[in-house]
Amino acid sequence: MGRRKKYSMMHDLKPSYVVTVKFGKEDFSIREIGDAVFPYDNNVLVAKTKFKGVLVLYTKLNYSDLLKVLSTYPPAYVERIVKVDFCCPVTEVIECTVDRLAHIKLQYSSVKFGRIGSLGREKAKKIKEIFLKYRNPDCNKVLHVEPINDYVCFGLMEWNKDKFSTIRKKKVGGLVNR
Repeated sequence: MGRRKKYSMMHDLKPSYVVTVKFGKEDFSIREIGDAVFPYDNNVLVAKTKFKGVLVLYTKLNYSDLLKVLSTYPPAYVERIVKVDFCCPVTEVIECTVDRLAHIKLQYSSVKFGRIGSLGREKAKKIKEIFLKYRNPDCNKVLHVEPINDYVCFGLMEWNKDKFSTIRKKKVGGLVNR
């Protein structure tokens, strides 16, 4: 059996979440997130990506339960947590995106890129153009685009629900101001 690439999407599973952490704090954050989630999902897996400050989280916990678990003891360096609805290989991202839009009715008002990453500016611009054609300005959801290694993952979330640092500030501020 061959060696697995250091930055591959492990087991070809779709990650549940893309987690952005402070640059250089990936190892500490992996340990913190894994320790917090493990009692609720002993199959949890947190892995680095080829992008500094970006982790992928594989867990069976839904977003609401994940936030409850992590807000009990907020990880120190987590900035954003984006739920992943589907992923496409970078090499086929345009075709895959168009195919997914044909089969899924997504309601969102804007498109937000976590980073351009392995996409490149040209593909990122094309993806944004495709998604902006289908947007609904009356909706209060954001479609997050997260390039991860050789994939691009997409997640639909309510506006600013990805900002875990805000949750941590409220929790820590509440403890300090008692």
